[in-house]
Amino acid sequence: MGVREFILDIYPSESWIFKLLFRTASLYKLHSFLLCSYLIVSK
Repeated sequence: MGVREFILDIYPSESWIFKLLFRTASLYKLHSFLLCSYLIVSK
């Protein structure tokens, strides 16, 4: 049992916040990657 499962067991009602944070983080990484690619290609 990992730390994340332990946290989700304690705060089951706030698990959507963790999911939202992880999703936002991955979207931000994807967005910055696409932005960098665009800047490289446009030069």
